[in-house]
Amino acid sequence: MNARFFRKNSAAQGLVEFALVAPLFFLLVFGLVEGGRLIYSYNTVNHSAQEAARTAILEDTSGVAAVRDRAVAAADPLSVSAGDVDVEINGGGTSFADRTIGDRVRVTVSYNFVPVVGMVFGAAPSITLTGDSELMVE
Repeated sequence: MNARFFRKNSAAQGLVEFALVAPLFFLLVFGLVEGGRLIYSYNTVNHSAQEAARTAILEDTSGVAAVRDRAVAAADPLSVSAGDVDVEINGGGTSFADRTIGDRVRVTVSYNFVPVVGMVFGAAPSITLTGDSELMVE
């Protein structure tokens, strides 16, 4: 056989192998990036709830609006709105203005995570992430 014949087949074989392996490789890399985005969003939502709860337990906090504003600010790269933040005192039995030392403040922050896959293919399945923090009024 001729040496040129083997070189042509070798190049074609490499192209076929790349065509078979490349989609799997890109799927793996894309999955890792999406998983990283999901974990980052989850941690940011939890951090936001924790920061808002810290604000809520302080005596000089003016009201629920200040707590919600703190949660929105702490979730800065994510699009969390004040309506996504829920503040409860003693399980909802006490108003924010009537809270006293020893009461339990629970702040819940929700965020809808939309994977890039949904954005690319048009169907946007969202995953609701919820951060929760409960602290005692000082």
